Amino acid sequence: MPETIRALLVILVVGGSALALFQRLRPEFISLHEYKEWKVLWSAPLLAAFLSHNYWIFVFLLILIIKTLVKGDAASKFSTYMWMLFILPMLNRDIPGFAGINLIFELSYPRILSLTILLPLFISHFSAPRHGSLTHGDKLITSFLLVSFLISLRAPSLTSILRQNFYLFTDVFLPYFVACRSLKEFVDFKRVAFVVLIVGSIIASLAVFESIKHWHLFGSLHHALGTLDKVGSNQHREGLYRTVVSFSSPIVLGYLLTLSLGMYFAIQSSLRSKKIIIILVTLHLVGLISTVSRGPWVGGLVLFLIYITLTSSIINALKTYMLGGGVMLFFVLFSERGEKLYNLLPFVGSSSEKTVGYRQELFEKGWVVIKRNPFLGSDNYLQTPEMLSMIQGEGIIDIVNSYLRIALNSGLVGLFIFLSIFILLITHLYKTVVRLKLLDKEMYCFGVALMALMVSILVMIATVSSVDRISHVYWLMAGIISAFISLARKRSLKCVT
Repeated sequence: MPETIRALLVILVVGGSALALFQRLRPEFISLHEYKEWKVLWSAPLLAAFLSHNYWIFVFLLILIIKTLVKGDAASKFSTYMWMLFILPMLNRDIPGFAGINLIFELSYPRILSLTILLPLFISHFSAPRHGSLTHGDKLITSFLLVSFLISLRAPSLTSILRQNFYLFTDVFLPYFVACRSLKEFVDFKRVAFVVLIVGSIIASLAVFESIKHWHLFGSLHHALGTLDKVGSNQHREGLYRTVVSFSSPIVLGYLLTLSLGMYFAIQSSLRSKKIIIILVTLHLVGLISTVSRGPWVGGLVLFLIYITLTSSIINALKTYMLGGGVMLFFVLFSERGEKLYNLLPFVGSSSEKTVGYRQELFEKGWVVIKRNPFLGSDNYLQTPEMLSMIQGEGIIDIVNSYLRIALNSGLVGLFIFLSIFILLITHLYKTVVRLKLLDKEMYCFGVALMALMVSILVMIATVSSVDRISHVYWLMAGIISAFISLARKRSLKCVT
């Protein structure tokens, strides 16, 4: 049996079992019919990808699936986009040019979703009558896009300039704008949180399977469709297999699982079965451990500490810290794998010296390059002697810090605007949710979860470049938080009056 068929069967069985199990968590605002539609929208793209064996046939089938099955209002369609975003790998493929043009643009699975789901929503929002003024987030996003546009003018050809701005539109603007404008009622936010939680649970189930079998389930798909396999070759660390599932690296998988855990905190009061919740959280934690990636571990810890601190009494928070610490200590002391994982822990582990040294050297040499073009960066920073000296064994320069890459490419101006967007959103979100603490406990906890999640994302991207869907997630989160701030302010005013 071909590996693609075997992998497809395993994914359908393991993922389908998780879907059936977690159906018992379905909150009241999610109908059984809607949940069944999500099952179809999970399996249909998988079948199209694994059985087509031709990239363009897959693209045609995917568009047909979206146009046939994605229905409902703007909030429902946006939830469906979030549901489908992580099902398959990036599946990048160049669209060749003509008449002397080498490349039109790079097509990918997320860009197909942006063009077929988000673009029609943007057009409908844009053509509808406007209500209200631009938010602070809108203005900062606009500033970031403007700086990015000016930087794109450095490209050597008109087609390169158009291509870069097309990517900005599909990968930055559309996710932010549609998220910000589509979510209007609290139930819309809860639906998105539940969607991400269930998708994360499916992926966590597949990660556990990969960890047991040492088998990259989506590895054969790249070869079957003729796409570029961008999965890193370092699949082991300290003798432990590193899972990736539908992502390009273990750290990106850990990033998604941390996002899913954050959505669990946001929506936990709406979930039904406590026994199933225990299974769900355990799967996430085991999946997170199986990535053997320190960045997501630290991000998950930051998420947990901020949420527990702001939503529990001091005594309950301390009890939770002690219980969690006790479980981890037991695992480390009485498990062979626990000892290996302990050696991998940041700050205390013995095996982190090499990666810490690389990151330190990368930052030092990157800063030298930044100082040459401090304001708007440079488009040839990878060709500088300092960066060339950082080439790894795979023949690449792994810039494992999103902030450093932004500063190298967009200068300190671009980095300042980038940081301002998220710091301002977190600040406004905190000020807004504090007012809700006594007015609406459920909305308060949801807002705290979003804030904790955004802070954890800002921590995690300091350990990884914005590859795969990492940037998609933080721009989506910016839009979701901006929309939630508007809703929470309306809720506060309504309670006061």
